[in-house]
Amino acid sequence: MSGLLPRVPILQRYIARELLFVAVLTATVLTSLTALCGLLQPLRKHGVTTTEMMEILFLLFPVFLIFTVPFAVMLACCWVYGRLSADNELNACASSGINVQTLLIVPLVLGLLAMTMNVVLANWLVPNWALARIEVLLARHGKDIIYRKISRTGSFSLDPRQLGRKVIIHADEIDRENDALLGIGVVMFYKGSKKVEQVITAQRADLRFFSSQGSDELPDSIAIIPQQATVVELPSFNTTKVASLVFSGTIREKMRQRFSCMSLDQLLATKNDPQLYNPIRHTAQQARRVFVASQMVKGLQEAIKEDGFFELFSPERRYRFSGQLGKVTFGQDEVQDILQQATIEEYNHDSDEALRTFADIKQLNLELVQMASHTADGEKASVWGGLSASMVLRNAYIRRPDAAEELLEQSRFSISDLEIPQEILARGKGLSLEQIKQGDFTGPRPKRLGQLAASVRKQLEQLSKRITLEIHSRMAMAVCCPVLAVLGALLGAIFRRGQFLVAVGLSLVPAMVALLFINMGKQMVDSDTFTTGMAVATVWTGLALLSTANIVLIVKVLRK
Repeated sequence: MSGLLPRVPILQRYIARELLFVAVLTATVLTSLTALCGLLQPLRKHGVTTTEMMEILFLLFPVFLIFTVPFAVMLACCWVYGRLSADNELNACASSGINVQTLLIVPLVLGLLAMTMNVVLANWLVPNWALARIEVLLARHGKDIIYRKISRTGSFSLDPRQLGRKVIIHADEIDRENDALLGIGVVMFYKGSKKVEQVITAQRADLRFFSSQGSDELPDSIAIIPQQATVVELPSFNTTKVASLVFSGTIREKMRQRFSCMSLDQLLATKNDPQLYNPIRHTAQQARRVFVASQMVKGLQEAIKEDGFFELFSPERRYRFSGQLGKVTFGQDEVQDILQQATIEEYNHDSDEALRTFADIKQLNLELVQMASHTADGEKASVWGGLSASMVLRNAYIRRPDAAEELLEQSRFSISDLEIPQEILARGKGLSLEQIKQGDFTGPRPKRLGQLAASVRKQLEQLSKRITLEIHSRMAMAVCCPVLAVLGALLGAIFRRGQFLVAVGLSLVPAMVALLFINMGKQMVDSDTFTTGMAVATVWTGLALLSTANIVLIVKVLRK
């Protein structure tokens, strides 16, 4: 017996070499096929060249490896131990006095190594290296990708998740040298709807590519600046001529904003500071803007009641507003019906010379807009430093000191770049996320503000739930490796088949069970019916079942 003991490490090394070779080969082939089949058509559709596509596939290889390694390890163990059992080598080992249980150490060690690799890949290497380089690659070639897509399809879309609506830009020709589109048409849909709200046409539109995170970042957004544009509102078909306008959007979503693309450190940091997550930050900023608008409307109403008028200033003009108080309504983007039957007197800011008078304004609305939202280089202005007010006039007459009264050509006319009092801006900027969540607002509380507060509460709840599920699903995916490795070895030894296809069939079902429960748990995050605890339990249920199967099979093998 003592003479046989040195043979055990040799046998284990032999099995380990076989397992490692089959596992590495299977993982490589399976990952390559998954990446090619899953990404080839989408990348081609977005105008990515063959060279760029190969770079992206190379960088995405570790991403797919996270999902293929557990199956590859189980397949290797099932096939190798099936061959050992079919050739009666396991019986020979038992007859020679070798404890068969010690042969399960090899697949267990392989599974633990695979688990360690999976943890490193999912939590650090893939988010911080692979996906970061893919993002840089897409940013560097973003302009070319858009131009190639326009050349192929004649249009491209902005990311609707940031704008809240679908925006499609059509163009007849591309002026690459001057970064411009010729013969453009912009179709803007209603928020959350497939109905068209506006159609904007122009002979030319300049493009500015910029970063939404600052000038040091690679571009992820685009500003489109049509010149001498015609805006058609639907379904009324009201037409407005605009000398120049600017609208912008994200051309690609930041990968770092997807929970599956965040490192473990980023997930924990986002959980501690929810405003690092763009949807929550945008909702909080929108709540602050509505709060600023409500404070501004309150001040304007008080001034009308006391003095009969209120004044606002732009960099070069002074405006005096008077009229009857309207039924104020806070809409999605503007405060409607501030004044009815209003009159606006326009003066030169320096000389106090009367310039124009807007009379018989049936309805006066207030909008908060980005003042000079983009510089000449396309750099985005700060959210608060560039915030200004805009008064929207509907169906007004205009009077000039040296001319007769005339009806405005536009049914909708805006007086822009009106300065907001600094004390109101400071109050809005100082509104914390916790105050928004609790609905702790001073002054008037319009219904829209309450809706945004409720939205923030729901988003915070979803954020905590998603991050918890993401961490648990990564842990479960890693723990799959040793559980499936031991199960594969036991199934191969019991079924005594050395064929590769039999090993594939035996490995496929347990691997699918584990993945099914992990995905089911992650899908529960979007349902209010299931709590976080129920979703976490579902993620681990598959592994619990497979671990139970391992215990049953080990007992069965020991009895034999």
